[in-house]
Amino acid sequence: MTVSRRRFIAITAGFALASRQASAAQATADWQGVALGARVQLRLVGLDQDHAAHLIDITRNELLRLEKLFSLYQPGSALSQLNAEGRLQAPPPEMLELLAQVGAIHRATDGLFDPTIQPLWTAYANANGTPTPDTIAAAHAKIGWEKVRFGAGEISFDQKGMQLTLNGIAQGYITDRITALLRSNGVTDAVVDMGEVSAMGQGPDQKPWRIGLAEKSDQPAAQSIRLSNKSVATSAPQGMTIAGQASHILDPRTGNPAPQYWSRVSVIHPSAAIADGLSTAASLMQADQMRSCIKGFACVDIIAAGPEGRQLRLRVT
Repeated sequence: MTVSRRRFIAITAGFALASRQASAAQATADWQGVALGARVQLRLVGLDQDHAAHLIDITRNELLRLEKLFSLYQPGSALSQLNAEGRLQAPPPEMLELLAQVGAIHRATDGLFDPTIQPLWTAYANANGTPTPDTIAAAHAKIGWEKVRFGAGEISFDQKGMQLTLNGIAQGYITDRITALLRSNGVTDAVVDMGEVSAMGQGPDQKPWRIGLAEKSDQPAAQSIRLSNKSVATSAPQGMTIAGQASHILDPRTGNPAPQYWSRVSVIHPSAAIADGLSTAASLMQADQMRSCIKGFACVDIIAAGPEGRQLRLRVT
């Protein structure tokens, strides 16, 4: 069983939107591709054709390099080697940086963000979304971020059969890396969607980018926001299911699918990686838990949609 993506964000300004009304200084250049099983997109504003083509080229190369580190399915990726062998010697610095971010989010969410959940996800997938209680218990016994050891020399698991999935944060991390790469090359106005969205500067209309928030990738945006020099990540517990049965977001505390607290949780933060991890964990939280969780972060904005049109907005400046 494969899953193409677990985030449902649309750039409602539209990558297909014509730029007929934009001046030469506001010309756009677009690129689309696939990475980590997700559609990825890039829109650059106000650059000449040659410069834009060069930036798209270096973006693609960096994206391919990072995918070889974090892909769950490429046999030769650093993550696949770690999962297969239970250890990874001389890990790349990007992997260590990402795991440090995982640790910070794990602590802030009281363990609700836990990428060691992969054995449990596999158990659900192998059982078409309906594993037996014994199967869940066996997989759940292999979960626990506290069993992961990492440093410059090695990453290792304390227990046999453990595995990591970085799908709840790697897209955000890659979005941050690509955004930083573009900034270092002089880009001020762009939108970067590497599975999560980072909005740089302004769009072709010289206003903050309009970003749409949706609950399923094949549905129109249910809500739109304006974003400039920030990132947004959205988790929709029922936006994708395992074999049509269970939510793709699983609770590491219980081993059960995400409860029906929210249909969509979007997190806005300067870092796409932080937004990515928090949106996953927040899908498992009620409102009071969210309020407590985000106190440890600056510049966090949560937009959550619940059953029967219930809305929640939380901010920490």
